[in-house]
Amino acid sequence: MCLGEGHADCDSLPTLLTRVAAFVGREPPILLEPIRFRRNRLLKQGELSRLLELARKKLRPPGVILIVLDTDEDCPAILGPTILGSASEACSDVPLAVVLAKRMFESWILAGAEGLVEQGEINPTEVPADPEVEVRNPKQWLSERMNRAGGYGEMADLKRLTACFSIMEACRRARSFDKLCREVARLLTTAT
Repeated sequence: MCLGEGHADCDSLPTLLTRVAAFVGREPPILLEPIRFRRNRLLKQGELSRLLELARKKLRPPGVILIVLDTDEDCPAILGPTILGSASEACSDVPLAVVLAKRMFESWILAGAEGLVEQGEINPTEVPADPEVEVRNPKQWLSERMNRAGGYGEMADLKRLTACFSIMEACRRARSFDKLCREVARLLTTAT
C-alpha cells in the first residue's frame, strides 16, 4: 500500500513502483490505489495514524506500506525520521518505509532526463550532476525543455514522464531516488 501526496503523484506511483521493482530485480508488487493526502495535514496530530489505519484495512497479507512525499524546502534528514518515527509507532505490525523526494517528485524525473530525451519528451540538454541541489524548481526546468508547446503540466505529463525517465541515471544523481529504490527492494523482500 502506498500513501502519496497530491493527485499527479498518486497517479504516477504505480508506474514508478512497478519500474523500480523491475530495476531492483523484484517481482512487481500488487498495487492498490494509493491513498492520497495533503502534506500540511499529514503533520497534524492524529492524521498520520488515521491514514495508516486506512492503509492497514486495505492491505492484503503480506502487505507493506510506503509513504512518499516531497520535502519542498524542508530538510529530508529531519522530516523523514520524524515521519518514520510517528508511522512506526502508529503501525508497528506492518513493514513500512518513508521516502522523501528532495524538493519534489519531478526532481527524480529530472535526474533521469536522458530517458526523456531518448523518448523525445524533452529537447537534448545537459542534466545537472546533482539536480536535487542545483535545480530549485524541477517543474520549471522540465517545462523549459519540453518538446511541445505549453511546457510541463503536472496532471498532463507526470505519469507519462514517469514511464520513460532513466532509473539508473536517477539513482546515480538523486540520493533520495536511490533511497526509494533501496526501500522498495527491502519492502518487497519483506513481503515475500
